[in-house]
Amino acid sequence: MKKGKLLLAFILVSTLLIFTPIQSMATNDATLSDSLSTIRQKVDVPPADEISDNPDYSDSSNGQLFESYSTRSSEIIGFSSITRGPSKVGIYGNTTIDETHPVSVTLILQRYYGGSWQNVSVHIKTTNGTFVSLNKVINVTPGYYYRVYSRHTKGITTIDKQTSAIFVYPF
Repeated sequence: MKKGKLLLAFILVSTLLIFTPIQSMATNDATLSDSLSTIRQKVDVPPADEISDNPDYSDSSNGQLFESYSTRSSEIIGFSSITRGPSKVGIYGNTTIDETHPVSVTLILQRYYGGSWQNVSVHIKTTNGTFVSLNKVINVTPGYYYRVYSRHTKGITTIDKQTSAIFVYPF
């Protein structure tokens, strides 16, 4: 009888030890999800039409988190994108024109704060040719929405555009 009770106690304790870490991990996942929701609720949120339509910002081709756009005029083709990582963003832009000329791309990283878009950093690259590109990785304050405002220039002709906003988490 003692052996049976001892065996039952051993099984009960073993079961508790085995399943407790799993429950703890599930609690941590729920806590993480709650934390993300709390973080997003406490920040300034840009108008809905300025936030990315891709809610997880995932690109299946390379696994990066991104938002991009392409624009075209009769003389200029412009592209820019923003990718995010923990507490940093990558910005990229290029300008293509139809003939050799001074050509430039300007990338302005903006953060939504206090109900409006604020410039965080400005990057410009100019060359004489038909193509120019610019790429930067920038450490940012997490917990805000960011976007790239870009200007694509051929001589004195310009086109301007901005990406939709993406949210940068602290982890």
